[in-house]
Amino acid sequence: MTDISKPRPKHGGDLSCLRYERDLQGSILDLSSAVNPFAYDKLDNEPEQWKSLPNISPSLKERVAQYYDNENFLLTPGSQWAIEYLPKLFKQQLDKSLSVAVPSEGYAEHRYHWQKVDARLYEYDVLASNELIEAVDICVVINPNNPSGDFLTAKEIITLAERMTAAGKWMIIDEAFVDFHHEFSVSSYVGKPGLENLIVLRSFGKFSGLPGARIGAVGVSTQLRHVVKSDIPLWGISGPSLTLFERVVADQAWLRSACEEVTVWSRKLDVVLRRYFSDVNSAVKLFSIIRTPDALIIFERLLSDGVYVRLLDNGLGLRVSVPKNEAELNYLETALARAFNREDISA
Repeated sequence: MTDISKPRPKHGGDLSCLRYERDLQGSILDLSSAVNPFAYDKLDNEPEQWKSLPNISPSLKERVAQYYDNENFLLTPGSQWAIEYLPKLFKQQLDKSLSVAVPSEGYAEHRYHWQKVDARLYEYDVLASNELIEAVDICVVINPNNPSGDFLTAKEIITLAERMTAAGKWMIIDEAFVDFHHEFSVSSYVGKPGLENLIVLRSFGKFSGLPGARIGAVGVSTQLRHVVKSDIPLWGISGPSLTLFERVVADQAWLRSACEEVTVWSRKLDVVLRRYFSDVNSAVKLFSIIRTPDALIIFERLLSDGVYVRLLDNGLGLRVSVPKNEAELNYLETALARAFNREDISA
């Protein structure tokens, strides 16, 4: 029986809850969420959209196929919907006790929802071994990984997915942070011969800076497409969100500009963090990962100084989102300098 008493994982970006729990006052710089700080800002007020049922138009379907370079993608109410849905789908489709490989460090919602369907979980570090692949029905990969910052190349993933498909097994790739790293994406491979069991999840809110739109996409081959499509909630994505998605992915100038800005500020953040820490990973452009045994102490000191970062679940690291200007970067550096101005922590 599923242990429903297990608490849901905590996440960054919930500043209002943190304020309430700790009775925090004053302004706080939120660098916890790993969402693009240079959000798409051409948000026209279109009240008529609220007066009609939200339907996916032919032009929107074309935009989806163009952006993901694949006609096998379906829009969903956020990639989170797919993360919650797929374990239930496979429990029903395979009709047996599931064995699932998950990264030992990664977005905890995957683990949480596979546990809810009583799946037996096997952990791996960066790349699942041959022995592990033989032992499981499904392999979940987060690429790039949040929060470890690790990447697998598209070739590594496709090689693994081909083996899984040939053995009648399934591979799920969470590409929530791939939009500024297109060279690592395998979205275009979904549904190709020999890769029929490859599923890819994509997020809109991360790269657009608009997570409140609650829109994502799932790429599935034809054998599952009709099942998944029929299970997506009817009118589950609001009309304004659908219009916003179509507008953003068609705005090539903004997409280029956003990538350039995020790249610049990711590098600047990396420079600052390396002044204080010896183990910094800034491979994923939207955030940097710091490994330090003093993570909890530093987290608390930064918070007391008005800076909210993400404390990793193991308590041995911090995730710091990209700041959007010099003022935020300077504020962070000042807080770090104060945090290190004592003898009880080290780099």
